[in-house]
Amino acid sequence: MSPALRAFLDFVEWRPVVEAAARHASSAPGRERVLALCPAPELAEARLRQARTEAARTLLAADLPDFAPLCDLGAAFARGGEEGLGRRELYAAARTVLLGRDARDLCAGLPPLAQLLAGPAPDAGDLEAAGEVLNKIGPHGVVLDGASDRLAELRRALGAARAALAEALRRVCYDPRVAPALAERSPVSLRGQPCLKVRAGEVRRVPGPIVQQERDVLWVEPDAARAAYNQVRHLEVDERAEEARICRQLSTLLWPRREELSALADALAFLDAHLALARYGEALEATAPELLEPGARRLSLRGLRHPLLVAEGRCVPLDLELNGPRTVVVSGPNGGGKSACLKAVGLAVLLAQAGGLVPARAASLPVFASLRAVGPPRAGLEEGRSTFQAHAADLAVALEGVEPGALLLLDEVGTGTDPTEAAALGQAVLEHVLARGATVLATTHLASLKGFAERAEGAVNAAMGVDAAGRPTFALRVGERGGSHALDAAEAQGLPPSVCARARALHAGES
Repeated sequence: MSPALRAFLDFVEWRPVVEAAARHASSAPGRERVLALCPAPELAEARLRQARTEAARTLLAADLPDFAPLCDLGAAFARGGEEGLGRRELYAAARTVLLGRDARDLCAGLPPLAQLLAGPAPDAGDLEAAGEVLNKIGPHGVVLDGASDRLAELRRALGAARAALAEALRRVCYDPRVAPALAERSPVSLRGQPCLKVRAGEVRRVPGPIVQQERDVLWVEPDAARAAYNQVRHLEVDERAEEARICRQLSTLLWPRREELSALADALAFLDAHLALARYGEALEATAPELLEPGARRLSLRGLRHPLLVAEGRCVPLDLELNGPRTVVVSGPNGGGKSACLKAVGLAVLLAQAGGLVPARAASLPVFASLRAVGPPRAGLEEGRSTFQAHAADLAVALEGVEPGALLLLDEVGTGTDPTEAAALGQAVLEHVLARGATVLATTHLASLKGFAERAEGAVNAAMGVDAAGRPTFALRVGERGGSHALDAAEAQGLPPSVCARARALHAGES
């Protein structure tokens, strides 16, 4: 991932959004695919992702198969090697085969999803092998008693041996020489093994291995039950060996098709990811965007909402309509939503190009070849640089190789230095980007940049609204200048009225 794209994802806070979407996936691999989502830089790929999510959306009302057992079979086969798959991986592999069959049937009438599952198809041999595995391996990777006669015999013997051990421990507990030493009068279980809980000062009364110690209490396997312990452990070793033999045998049924099954699991993980994006879109009451050719001069977002603010229940929809202008200079009061506006637009673009639905009433967006952003400086004095130096370095990364079809989000361009020089730098940056055919949304408090947006061809102002009392409404009004209302905000935060009055007089040019 390029430094410019990483800065863009960080600025718009992409990670919390994909984490919210990933919670709608049914499987661990599906969640991983959602968390790894990045925007497609090409129109065809972006449209394909959108088509798959829209097709997945139509499946949400259907009786979907269970994706939860799905696992990364490629990694599982690599880990197992010649030893074969473990119990859990065998169960997951068998369920994946059956899920692949059911998913292909479900998606047969949906070309975008049918294409996703077209390559890796379970054959009759795979289905027979899956049935054999599921006859012997149960949920959570439990090897079933009926997996072999030998295993059934061992487990019967093990049950009897454990009962004999429990009886032996009970006899020890009731021994009058031992009972006064016990912290508890009955056997206890430690990590699944029975033992006795003994007071530290009385351990001599209960000879045997100490398996754990905590302050004044010891857990002891008494020598008086040693023969019973040994019998249980010998049988447990034999049980594990027989389970491993069964797993190796079952693995040979799947091993020859490991590449095909791994590819099937990968395709199913992407299907689960598209289902998660569809569910997330439904939760946001989102819409499928219209994706336009790169470089298109139209951008329309009606009723756009920031997905994270929607979840918090405090979101004012935005309307942004551009037909020609590529540069938007957003101004307005502190705390009026300028940065949130930029982030909402950036997230809409990311969701659209990653295959997600856009939280808006309607959305038409060009596919952007590259995405760049400059937010508050991410480094400063701790690296031996001033705030402005850090900001300038971030600008340099964003402007490097900027090209037609790029999108730049610039929050407070020119911040951290003399306002006159900041305005000059901000205008030069906007001219540079505009001349290269890129689209830019920039926030500012600087009057000269608002004036530039009024004069320059291809640029436009946009204001974050305020009501009659100067309070932010968080609505975006394209074609208007916004006021900072900094002195009103300062007074509202508790600055002395006399200071604020003097500031207003100075601002108005009075002495």
